[in-house]
Amino acid sequence: MILEAETLRTLRGAMWPRNVDEHIRSFTACFARMRELDDLVSRRAPLTLTESTWAFLGMLGKLYKLLLGFAHEATQTNLVAMQVLARGLVETFCSAAWVLEQPSRLVALVQTPGPKIGRLLNAGYRQYPALQNLYESLSEFAHPHRSGHLLGFRSAEEVPVKGPMSPFAVSVPDSTFDGAISSVLGVVIEAITIMEKIAVEHEPRLAEGRIMAIWCPGSKR
Repeated sequence: MILEAETLRTLRGAMWPRNVDEHIRSFTACFARMRELDDLVSRRAPLTLTESTWAFLGMLGKLYKLLLGFAHEATQTNLVAMQVLARGLVETFCSAAWVLEQPSRLVALVQTPGPKIGRLLNAGYRQYPALQNLYESLSEFAHPHRSGHLLGFRSAEEVPVKGPMSPFAVSVPDSTFDGAISSVLGVVIEAITIMEKIAVEHEPRLAEGRIMAIWCPGSKR
């Protein structure tokens, strides 16, 4: 079973969020589009990996893994981890927006020194100005800020000894979780759309850069 299927099966079995069926459909559609993108790009030159193809597939892989982690943490109602992973998803969207502005930049994503994060973020903000507020609110969970210092309730047995609040208890699901999922899925959908545009409208760019690997027929690796 592919990883996302197992994660989404677990999420479907959870008692939340209220819009779980709608979210499951959106997650499923995102993962399917990512796999279609991999087929589109990887089948063009299956025996040769250029810097630009590496950059594109790496960006796609990062989007996939971060969204997979986000979905997994949603099953655990781990809001802090969800928000930190969401921050990475926003950054990945911004890197795709930065490349779309000037497709020749694609190879720069795997070269050193790489592009400054500020330039990537600004490209994303230019495309979607409201993204800046979302990114700043997500950063509060990643940085030492009160938003990320979440406590949960201890069991009734522990309260007389340790008090009511525990650093180890996960959050109780509420409307915050539904909002977080909806916001993140919106960003991911836009990121995939941008990457589809790069792959289709700027196909020659995917052959640029140095050749990083060549697979010979009959070789095991």
